[in-house]
Amino acid sequence: MTLNGKIFRLAIALVSGCMLNGQKHVLAGTAATDVVNPGIGSDDPPPPPPPRVGTESNRTHRPNRAVVTFGGPQPANAAMDVERKGAAPFWRRGFSEVVVIVYQGRAICTGTVVDRRYVLTAAHCVTTRQFDAERQRMVAHPIPTSRLEVAIPSLSGNNCYQLQRLSADSRPEERCNVVLLKAGSRLEIHEAYLSNPDRLGKDLALISLASDTPPELALAQVGQEALLGSQTVTIGGYGFTNVNGDAAGQTLQVGWRTSHTINAPVNLLQWQIPARGDITSTCKYDSGGPVFAGFQQGYQGEVHSILAVVVGLKDMDVTSAIEEDELGALCFGGIAVNALVASQPSREWLCNASEGAIDGC
Repeated sequence: MTLNGKIFRLAIALVSGCMLNGQKHVLAGTAATDVVNPGIGSDDPPPPPPPRVGTESNRTHRPNRAVVTFGGPQPANAAMDVERKGAAPFWRRGFSEVVVIVYQGRAICTGTVVDRRYVLTAAHCVTTRQFDAERQRMVAHPIPTSRLEVAIPSLSGNNCYQLQRLSADSRPEERCNVVLLKAGSRLEIHEAYLSNPDRLGKDLALISLASDTPPELALAQVGQEALLGSQTVTIGGYGFTNVNGDAAGQTLQVGWRTSHTINAPVNLLQWQIPARGDITSTCKYDSGGPVFAGFQQGYQGEVHSILAVVVGLKDMDVTSAIEEDELGALCFGGIAVNALVASQPSREWLCNASEGAIDGC
């Protein structure tokens, strides 16, 4: 997530090859997606939920419906009035199922643990593309699983992984003392995405793990189709932020959205991103992160039902972003797209891919 108060520079190499089949699509692993209400993050243990106050529309800490930021904690937010300004607290440890996808030792995307042996993420995070001369279009191929891992930053361990910085010549940085799990031999990619990676609604992948996740780690549920009518959704990711110099893969950010639509024919949950202005958005490496049903803050006992996976931003002006050489230009103006997980076709695919292991199959 990037804050508009500070402009980041982005090398053209980072966005080259992002236009899909001549269309203006940018994957969230390479650019921006969501504009949402901000969260004020805490690394303390999550407390019990507060008592409900009044009606559904008047609960304690319920954010207002103004579209503001997805930038996460920042020093100025500490003084914000939660009820009037729209900010709300969240507890990172209460979202322990949101993890970092690591390839060749570096953070590349976000994912969600949906079973002790499976992590859900975006297909474009774990595939490469090449032109198929016979089909006359791009196709996708899974990456080798031998260098694929899943980092659990919310749990203490003895492992490290490299963070991502915008500049290619930045000094390598690591996040250490985390649990790092090896991927298993099975990497399930939606077959419709493999044959045509322009099908953003099929941008789904399931990473098998070589060993079970620790028992203290939370598991997200795959949402039921009925939850697609949720008025509010909660989004999480480990993408870029300029808060305290954080790098991608370092800090979980959480935010909320109250205005979105379901595009059932193409299996997408989406919303409009306004043109650049005094707002912020998610950015590189938030791909694969969850869109949960309801307004979730990481309190004890919360049940997180995943509705969709963050994919990217479409119908935005990639050309001007490259010409301006600014990351900020990649974070605004377009439609945020998220591949539905709670739709019946996606649920059937997940159950088949996990051989019925995921709860609810």
